Amino acid sequence: PVAGGCAPADGRAVCVALRELLRGDPAPAQRIVVTSATSAQGAHLRAFLDASGALRLRALVLGMDADVSQALMGLGTTARVAIATLDNTGAGRCAARKWEAIAALLGGGVGVLYADVDAVIASNPWSRLAADSDYEGLSTGWEDEDARGHVMGSDDPPMGWSRYCETMRAALLDPSLFFVQPTEEARALALRMAELAAAAGWAEAEGAAWGAGPD
Repeated sequence: PVAGGCAPADGRAVCVALRELLRGDPAPAQRIVVTSATSAQGAHLRAFLDASGALRLRALVLGMDADVSQALMGLGTTARVAIATLDNTGAGRCAARKWEAIAALLGGGVGVLYADVDAVIASNPWSRLAADSDYEGLSTGWEDEDARGHVMGSDDPPMGWSRYCETMRAALLDPSLFFVQPTEEARALALRMAELAAAAGWAEAEGAAWGAGPD
């Protein structure tokens, strides 16, 4: 593990949950599935864990309130799952705490496939990842040109010598589904996102474990 990540004796909730998830494995997994949820999202959490359990995926739930643990116990899921109830007494909103936890997991040496709890993973995701980048995310582009970015040009003859202009257009990356490798660069990105979320106070939907802002 790197400095600031999940060291073997780290007592942070997310690091304890990671050790619990990987306990007993002769060769611990290098990749885990992570989601975040509040107790109000119990139905979504059940569907998420049932799907990940059917695929034998290791899942770590970032609990955004104190009642998530009780909600999880009542689900009766067969998924291999651990829960980290994150402290919500500080300045960290849900989005900030999510990114801080992801940074700690990356520092502990595991890759993280994060999916919002209203997602359902229907097939094994690991074979569908290119795994050749620090961050591999879902694009909001609706066709290949938008997803990968393109140069858009404009010609306005009345403007004379300045009639031509160009700009780069690219779709946004959707933070509801992404994969990050356990690298220093990916961890630095997660820490930066946590910092931005805490400073900007991104809006959050009532009872939801994700921000409505650009997290």
